Amino acid sequence: MADVKRNIFSQVYNQLIQDIANETVSPKGPIKIEKRKKIRAQK
Repeated sequence: MADVKRNIFSQVYNQLIQDIANETVSPKGPIKIEKRKKIRAQK
């Protein structure tokens, strides 16, 4: 199950990187990632 979560996360992360490269991301994008990292760190 951890592999599935990691795979989904990497897909989302790669999409975010592509969006940033294309300058289509609003400032909210990276903030959501930071919150998600903190939640994952607590588990």
